[in-house]
Amino acid sequence: MEDIQGVKPALQLRSRERRDKLLKAGMELLKENTILKLSIIDITGHCGYSVGTFYSRFVDKQSYFRAIQKAAVDLVLERVRAQFYEKDWSTSPNEEIFRVYIDILVDTVVSHTHGVVKESLTYVDDDENFWSPMRESADQLALYFIQTLKPRFKADKAKQSYNTTAFALQMMYATMAYATTGDHGPRRMDQPEFKDDLLRMLLLYIDIDDI
Repeated sequence: MEDIQGVKPALQLRSRERRDKLLKAGMELLKENTILKLSIIDITGHCGYSVGTFYSRFVDKQSYFRAIQKAAVDLVLERVRAQFYEKDWSTSPNEEIFRVYIDILVDTVVSHTHGVVKESLTYVDDDENFWSPMRESADQLALYFIQTLKPRFKADKAKQSYNTTAFALQMMYATMAYATTGDHGPRRMDQPEFKDDLLRMLLLYIDIDDI
């Protein structure tokens, strides 16, 4: 976190715990608020802290939001790494692999990071690096998925297998982003049919071998 401009070093365990509690509060509060409407008093009050506690860890609300972005990215990456990438899928059919990947991503966004993702997509920031955490996260998530499927790429059509996998992920991420920014329909992200339709799309589009 300390590499984010405006986030002050948390050297002691107690300081890190308070910082992390403030970030968790932000993830929760952003489900129903924008970062512009969210006040420092709202954030600290949610944790039972003083305003001074906030400013001892963050220079301003902008640096706080960037720290929330980083926390949300780390949460998603850790879940996908532990629950998906580090598992042995050699005897699992493609449908099971796709389903688990979709479940982890959608469930994590719906339960924890929905507000952060939505705000990241709609918040205007002049800093050219504002989107870096989200871009890097998407790249790493794609890498986890593609590396898992690479042993199943068709021997005579490896490039096609890669391209269809990468583009299917692009479509899935775009669909999730669109669903995050509002109730556009025809599916909401919290509906079971949303994940079912994503699964159907991956199965139809990705051109790899199956067991």
